[in-house]
Amino acid sequence: MATFAALGCALEHPISRELDAGDADALTRDAVASDAPSRDAVASDAPSPRDAMDAVAPDVIVDAGGEELPDAAIDVSVDLDAPDVPEAVDAPDVPEAIDAPDVPEAFDAPDVPEAFDAPDVPEVVDAPDVPAPQDVADVPEAVDAPDVPAPQDVVDVPAVVDSGPTIYASCEAARLAGRPSGAYVIRAGSTTPWLAYCDTSPAAGAWTLVLKADGRQSTFAYDSPLWGNLELLNPSSANLDRVEAKFPGFVGLPVGALRVQVVTPADGSLSNARELVLPVVGGLTLQLIFLSDLFVNYAPVTTESQWFGLVPGSSLQDRCIRRGLNVRSNNRGADRVRVGMIGNENRGAGECDSHDSRLGVGGAGAACGAPRDTNSVGNAAGCNGGGGDRDLRSFAYLWVR
Repeated sequence: MATFAALGCALEHPISRELDAGDADALTRDAVASDAPSRDAVASDAPSPRDAMDAVAPDVIVDAGGEELPDAAIDVSVDLDAPDVPEAVDAPDVPEAIDAPDVPEAFDAPDVPEAFDAPDVPEVVDAPDVPAPQDVADVPEAVDAPDVPAPQDVVDVPAVVDSGPTIYASCEAARLAGRPSGAYVIRAGSTTPWLAYCDTSPAAGAWTLVLKADGRQSTFAYDSPLWGNLELLNPSSANLDRVEAKFPGFVGLPVGALRVQVVTPADGSLSNARELVLPVVGGLTLQLIFLSDLFVNYAPVTTESQWFGLVPGSSLQDRCIRRGLNVRSNNRGADRVRVGMIGNENRGAGECDSHDSRLGVGGAGAACGAPRDTNSVGNAAGCNGGGGDRDLRSFAYLWVR
């Protein structure tokens, strides 16, 4: 290895480079042609290559360690007469560094585009213009929307007055609502609302009209079934005219007080009406009270003059006077009245058996042969009544609350 190192150094020396391949061949041939010692002689007598190298440059350290050789070693000429040492040309070709495959230098590397060679990225300013919201002209403005009329402008919506009348719980509810006297739809006394005439003028509470009776007719005579049944009569006639009627309140309203209002004559002015208020206990309806046909005595709470006051100019016999509801004589065929007072002229044990006079609403009877049985409302008196015979026919209104 030391020898190859020395030869390598020789190859690098200028002198060695002057011996090209042709010169080496010529020198070899001359040496062969001359009387140069044979290979055996060289092999026997010549010093070993190491000895020769040591003799030439004893101070040169030949080592494979790769230390730098002195410059003097570079000037030593090649001994052509030395034993055959394979010439440098016969040595395996070691490619010089310059024969090494070209390694592209850094600048020969494939061009990498610098940052400025990168594909252009559009700047923000090159982005497509997006119109600002206020610039969007394609959005219809509010003023272009179809006009929707305000609720108050919708003429197709029925007004509240078209939805029907207000329904009150009772006439008293209408009074508390500040309503004047008149006809109102109420629920009191019926499963369905009904039209009632309400007198809301009294401060003590409203009155509800439940019956209208004409004394010139027998419609509400004492024995008429209308007093005790559930049948109604002209229920839509909720007013103060002179049309007979029986309203739902007659059969459905519990009675706390009964107001009897009488106009004489029957076709007279309503301003001439006389009235009497009777307390009613038990909370029954008028229909139930009259259906029972039981005498309800009002003598303890009313006077004769109060009853006479209902019909101006009235007359009544002065014996066995009875007053109240379902008033009749012991003899059921004598004078009788649903709401009123009766009298007789007899004295003794039978004075209450045959009454000949009556005053009030729902009367009947024709004692003493007088044709008064058709007088259902007013005053009828015969057989020398206290004030004489009478046939006064009136119109009555019955109210409850």
